[in-house]
Amino acid sequence: MTPAAALEIAKSQFTPLYLSEPVLQAILTRALGAYQDKAGVIKTVKTVEEETEVDTPEDLLSVIFANDDNSRYHEVNQEDETLTVDTDDESVAPYTIHYFVNLRDYDPDTDLPAGIVGTLIDYIAALIDIPNTERARAVALSTGRQTELPTNSEMLDRKAVIEAYMEDNRAIIPMLSVF
Repeated sequence: MTPAAALEIAKSQFTPLYLSEPVLQAILTRALGAYQDKAGVIKTVKTVEEETEVDTPEDLLSVIFANDDNSRYHEVNQEDETLTVDTDDESVAPYTIHYFVNLRDYDPDTDLPAGIVGTLIDYIAALIDIPNTERARAVALSTGRQTELPTNSEMLDRKAVIEAYMEDNRAIIPMLSVF
């Protein structure tokens, strides 16, 4: 599922939705950034056979490390559009490069890592709920209607619970051996 599709699912939970599309896009960016900061996503890219270089992934935030086929640690140098693994005489190809994903600048039409979609949709909905409910409250006051709307405290608590869940389920850097 793409970030744009996740936003559409979150938006569908609100009738009526009082927020404009630019505001919703800003909320999507904020949600992706919060997930990046609180939980993070780790991806890997593998070199081909005896090669020590790969093209820099589009979604690279920062390189964590590389390991060889024996799980030995190797440093990675980033130059221009390539990532190069530092090797020695005991290195065994192929090499796996582990990196953090840049969610904040993620392409809205590229599929997200599957493990983050549910939490991200919940978080987007929580972020939409706060200003949308404030506007619903203002509309109700101006028209004199009586409505049952969640309090700001309840909405902020929901947001905090989701953020705590993100932190509890943060990406774990894989183990490796250093010789």
